[in-house]
Amino acid sequence: MNKVYLKLDVSIKKNIMTFINNFKNKYLSIFIIILAISLNVIAQEEDADAVFLKQIREYQLNEDGSLDFHYQHQLKYLTYYSFNSKYGETFIVYNPQYQKLKINNSMTTMANGKKVIAPQNSFNEVLPRFASEVPAYNNLREMVVTHTGLERNCIVDLDYTLKTDKDFFPALMGSDVLSESSPIKELIYIIKIPKGKTFNYATLNINVKPEITQTDKQTTYKWVFKNISPHIYEVYQQNQQEYLPRLLYNTAKDYRELFNTFITQEAFNAEINQDIKSLVDSLIKNETNELKQALKLQNYVVNEIRYYHVPLYCSGFKLRNIEEVYKSNGGNELEKAILLNAMLNYSGINSEIVAVFASEFIQTEAVNLMNGGLHLIKINPKDRSTTMFLSSVQLHNQNYKYQISGKTIIPLKKDNVSVAIGRENSLSNISSLKGTLNITKDNKLKGNIKIDITKGLNPYLAILKDSTELGKLLNCYLDDIEIKNIKVATKESEKTSVEYIITDKTLKAYKSGNFSIFELPQIKNGADSYGIKILSSNRISPIELPLGFKEEYDWELTLSEGRTFVNQNINIEEEGKAGSVFIEIKQNGDKIKVKRQIKLSQDIIKPEFYNDFKKIMDIWNNSNYRQLIIKGE
Repeated sequence: MNKVYLKLDVSIKKNIMTFINNFKNKYLSIFIIILAISLNVIAQEEDADAVFLKQIREYQLNEDGSLDFHYQHQLKYLTYYSFNSKYGETFIVYNPQYQKLKINNSMTTMANGKKVIAPQNSFNEVLPRFASEVPAYNNLREMVVTHTGLERNCIVDLDYTLKTDKDFFPALMGSDVLSESSPIKELIYIIKIPKGKTFNYATLNINVKPEITQTDKQTTYKWVFKNISPHIYEVYQQNQQEYLPRLLYNTAKDYRELFNTFITQEAFNAEINQDIKSLVDSLIKNETNELKQALKLQNYVVNEIRYYHVPLYCSGFKLRNIEEVYKSNGGNELEKAILLNAMLNYSGINSEIVAVFASEFIQTEAVNLMNGGLHLIKINPKDRSTTMFLSSVQLHNQNYKYQISGKTIIPLKKDNVSVAIGRENSLSNISSLKGTLNITKDNKLKGNIKIDITKGLNPYLAILKDSTELGKLLNCYLDDIEIKNIKVATKESEKTSVEYIITDKTLKAYKSGNFSIFELPQIKNGADSYGIKILSSNRISPIELPLGFKEEYDWELTLSEGRTFVNQNINIEEEGKAGSVFIEIKQNGDKIKVKRQIKLSQDIIKPEFYNDFKKIMDIWNNSNYRQLIIKGE
């Protein structure tokens, strides 16, 4: 009997000890996670200029279609920069014809507890900078709230309401970045809509579910976000900020209904008047090639019609018609696109307007007009098999389709359906050069250079408009080769192949005693055109390149008698997940061979691949691997 009890006691002890150990391990893990998060938050605050202790953004869609937006924040100022520059003022842009702004509270609690209420003269209305010299949008206003009593460790409470008339916006919609340029300890996001109203929503790069409550008249969605890291400015960031935490939402049945409603306005359906028709006729007369006609019309709209950088939401997504845009000699991006599209259609060219979005946004029905994509013209000239994309606000040397690789387009026409643009193989964008040159005693160059440029790097449209561009593919002292010295093997949209016959060019070198130093020419549309020269030691956000690509050079140079190259022989190769770089320099007296190759296999460089990318670019940009040194007179 005692033995039985002994066994039972041992078994119970084992179970108790197992429970205790599991309990300790489980809660120790939880404690470590909480501690890590707390330390991260503390570190963020220590590095920050300010911190949002609390921020509330609340939208209420009323039964009559009007909209109320209520904003509140508590912002703690930590550095002198925070109040002398960064957050000394708050700017609120609105349209007083349709919106009413009310400042409910603007108060500073100083470090010693003293409260300073903002005086009346701290609220001043001005014209938004982007509406300056834009008569059509001079009705817009920007409320400048100047915060008073600022010092380190003070806290500003700001509270305002913006009421918007019904029918100003086509729907309640948003694509709101949740982060700020300073940390947010707590962000409360509230959206109230009439009961039974459709509501589509999605979060990107953050996983927080809303609390949903209902009353007899409305449904409320409430998100509570904790400890949101700040977003910082870094060069070469993604244009549409796809990497940031974001809340997308709309009250349309689906995105097609939303876009169909948008395109029913007069601007999309108006015909051009006789003045514009006469202009089109004069611009394309004597030109039979449809693509060249399209480029001439594009050139007019880009260079002669001013570009108004006014966001569409400021006008409630209402557009002026073609005649107004033409007579005022200016328009926003979409208004200019509509004008260009109408001119193309009148000339007989099959074209349409498309909105371009980051594909991450299109993966949900919550996508909407606030996502703010590009607006391009998609044309299909009868004499070409390739679909061409053109911008109405900038000239570009190649089909714009390469710059929207991996994006999604939505045609702005009835019953629109999103179309994904296939992601191009980055390494099919190739710049390749093979050159053989002799350098005479008086630094004259003689020889030949073969150049092949494909896909997105090929400046096809520039060449189509002006054949002399064939001689301007290189930089430095070989940037202007006469047509008579160019053999053209291929001149197509996908590829340009030429051979330069060099007979009378002079090497541009600088002298240092008995030495001459010169740089090898580079292809203009290659890596150098990105301007990526100095890179920081680390990176938080992804890098967006215009294109991924492969660029390669194979040079063989020979000097005249009495002179020699003195470069060291070099063989460097670096490969990583972002791409690779290879440089080889072999010199033997009066002869030198130089091979250079860089591959960037992606147009989006993720932060985890940044170190690889930096190594590659630092090697590629190193002037010691670009310059050659000649000894002798």
